[in-house]
Amino acid sequence: MVLKRRMAACLVAVSLIFTGCSAAGTGADIKDPAGTGTETGTVQETEASATAESSDTAAGTGETSSDNSGANESAALQGTSAAETLPYEESDMYSGTGSSFTPDPNFTELEPDSPEHPWKEKYNQKNPCRIVFLGDSLYEVGRESDSVPLRVWSDLMNEEFTCTVYNLAMGGTCAALQSNETNKLELWDSRSLTGMVHILTGDIDDSILKGYKTQEIYRSIGDLQTVDYFIIGYGTNDFLSKIPLEREGIPYAHDPYGYRGAMNYAVETMMSEFPNARILVCTPLYAQFFGADRSYLGDAFSYNNGYGTLQDYIGVCHNVASSAGAMVFNGYDNANINVGNASETLMDDGIHLTAEGRQRYADAIARLLLENNDGKG
Repeated sequence: MVLKRRMAACLVAVSLIFTGCSAAGTGADIKDPAGTGTETGTVQETEASATAESSDTAAGTGETSSDNSGANESAALQGTSAAETLPYEESDMYSGTGSSFTPDPNFTELEPDSPEHPWKEKYNQKNPCRIVFLGDSLYEVGRESDSVPLRVWSDLMNEEFTCTVYNLAMGGTCAALQSNETNKLELWDSRSLTGMVHILTGDIDDSILKGYKTQEIYRSIGDLQTVDYFIIGYGTNDFLSKIPLEREGIPYAHDPYGYRGAMNYAVETMMSEFPNARILVCTPLYAQFFGADRSYLGDAFSYNNGYGTLQDYIGVCHNVASSAGAMVFNGYDNANINVGNASETLMDDGIHLTAEGRQRYADAIARLLLENNDGKG
């Protein structure tokens, strides 16, 4: 049966602010504005202290010739900045404890196998499930109105799965290090997934996050050993930045300059350092690529960056996570975002998600969390 939507409180800013995201192979930073929350049952988002821009541009370069002969063609992927209005009250806080929740009619009701909501005994206002998102702009876009983490939170709260979500995503970031970034801990300056793992495990302090709201949100988490889920989603920027899947002649195991090595290091380290948490790795999603003149270059299956297609990166991500024993969500196959509905789910840049795309992605993640939670573990 269809379960009733819980009237949980959700105060969310209406304005939709995109970030200045550049992935042109240089690992350029982005500015990430957002709101924050401090109450139980909240979504806590990241923001930059710098002025936010109202457009999100991702630029990638790669070979477009079918034989990978080395002919370079710029793939300047232009984002859109159309504001989307949702039926939320304006606030700087996402709260799950108040009484002014206005249901979004676009949120899809979930129907988990067990209508008894077994997680209710474990997760409640005194003991919410604590979820930390680590990722790029796919988790950051729409942060003040309908980001993927916010929609996941709303879907879970609708099913009486009380949770607090901390969104540490920063657009433009990769899993791996760029070739011009140092791997020396004493000189570390990369906000990549590798860098975030170093922060989470105490290898380095959080000074590289100074000036970003991410630092405040990270510090608000408190005891990381009490986090229930770390949700990791990286790979699209690695592809756009031409991060190799593996570097030739270098063992990939924990190579921070290769996508496989960076993901392997992150997943294995997180599982070892946080044994009480579940690590959920989300693969990159379906995407389409366009040149600066808006000419179609190909999609996740056909466009090659010189090291492989995005589908190759998706396969590596899936294999690394499953081999390590982590939870895996193959967004390419299961997010219901594909060539058939790209006009509805992808923005004009072919990479970032529309409100519909974010909803589908969030619903799929929420279902996975519900289906794999019996309230006991």
